Amino acid sequence: MGTPIHGAAACTVVARELETDRAAADLLRLPGAARGPRWAWSSADGRLQLAGLGAAAWLREAGPARFERAGARVAALGAGSDGAVEQLRWLGGFGFWDGDGESVWAGFPGLLFVLPELLLRVEAGRAWLVAAGALGDRARLEGRLNQVARQLAATADGGSSPGSARDREPEAPVEARREATGLAEPVARVVAAIREGRADKVVLASSRQVWLDRAADPLAVLQRFRDGQPDCSCFLVGPTPAAAFVGATPECLLRVTGRRVETMALAGSAPRGADPAEDARLGARLLSSAKDRREHALVVEAIVAELRGAGAVKVVPGEGPRLRRLATIQHLETRLAAELATPMDPLSLAARLHPTPALGGSPRDAALALIRELEEPRPGRGWYAGGVGWLDGRGDGELSVAIRSVLLRGRLALATAGAGLVASSDPEAEAREIALKLRVALAALGAGDPSAG
Repeated sequence: MGTPIHGAAACTVVARELETDRAAADLLRLPGAARGPRWAWSSADGRLQLAGLGAAAWLREAGPARFERAGARVAALGAGSDGAVEQLRWLGGFGFWDGDGESVWAGFPGLLFVLPELLLRVEAGRAWLVAAGALGDRARLEGRLNQVARQLAATADGGSSPGSARDREPEAPVEARREATGLAEPVARVVAAIREGRADKVVLASSRQVWLDRAADPLAVLQRFRDGQPDCSCFLVGPTPAAAFVGATPECLLRVTGRRVETMALAGSAPRGADPAEDARLGARLLSSAKDRREHALVVEAIVAELRGAGAVKVVPGEGPRLRRLATIQHLETRLAAELATPMDPLSLAARLHPTPALGGSPRDAALALIRELEEPRPGRGWYAGGVGWLDGRGDGELSVAIRSVLLRGRLALATAGAGLVASSDPEAEAREIALKLRVALAALGAGDPSAG
């Protein structure tokens, strides 16, 4: 397409409503799409699907002020642009830490959002195709929309469809390599530090690498995540053809609509049962667990405090905690809503909320220090437990916590999962929880049990 508008303060946006409802990911299956950046995000309730190709503008930031700098750029470009500005959507996310990605996470900086050159948005049974480019580029953008609309119509009339048997064929693993001698030992070290009074709660994560017999297809992995976790927000962040971060997360970091903010506390976990009776027993045990309810309460208290610090005039926790049942795991969940005195952009709010005690710990600084000291193996968290989602040019947006995910780089797949630890934690039980969450992520590859090998 045209020249990216990396340093520009404005752009041209053209949009067209398509005659037929589409799956947004259809855009990513067009000829040649895999040769450039690809992006996708869909909401847990199915109300919104977004998919993007290319990058008309990039936001790459690192360091402590990454959120504020990026938020200011999003607002400035939206205010100065021409055309269907209400259709602007930035797609991307940010890492757990604020530094640039290293090693296997190269290409994933502290924060990365793009304004796609082409965007397909499907919402409430309607679909819009959107193109963005430099000011004065309207004629070329409209021509590109015509071309892509015809391609999409051709695939709808008989081309390959998403979710075909070919797409769902597993990328069979040929090697599963453990990165540490076991999970229980590092968990025990963190629990000991908590009992010494160094923190109230710490979320410890562990990674597993899986080698596949061929390079994974990110779209096929995304489809399997959707199939296996239908009640989750799904995402694909592919800044280069060589790498993609893909997952299905149950956890909303924040949803901003005007002055209204919605978020949740999701902390405390148990497996699903093999039958309804066992499932009910496990759920009841989770609801009555003093350890899990304490862990959950720390998350609720921290989120409420941050929302009030952001100027919320009213914070309303939903009834809770309640059970949030997913395909293979169940959690304690409390949903929260707040009304801000004045609007605040999603990234500025993310700067306050991230990481919540559900992914970092409490107190935040003490927990993060213990994670840096004791978490292994490397290469570290990367974008695991960071945020993924979308922003618009009007100050609204939605960001999900990037868990239940895999990083794909050629034949290598990296999965990371964690568990919240408090003084009463049982290291063996927490190690089993981490292994269960790793199985959920690796199932999208057909990788089996990550505890083997």
